[in-house]
Amino acid sequence: MSKIKNWLTPSRRAATYKAATLLGPVLVGYGVLDDSTLSLVLGILSGVLGTGMAALFTNTGRGADS
Repeated sequence: MSKIKNWLTPSRRAATYKAATLLGPVLVGYGVLDDSTLSLVLGILSGVLGTGMAALFTNTGRGADS
């Protein structure tokens, strides 16, 4: 897990969020996805990126040094 945390620097995380947001309309424009599928994909991505990143980068230890 620490390899993932070390690789996902703040700039890489920001690029991931931007790419996920910008790629959807492009895929719809080229006919790869339709509107309803895009909403499902964005829902999944927001769950994975939002909850997953929060879980990785939130300190859940009890002590100040945890």
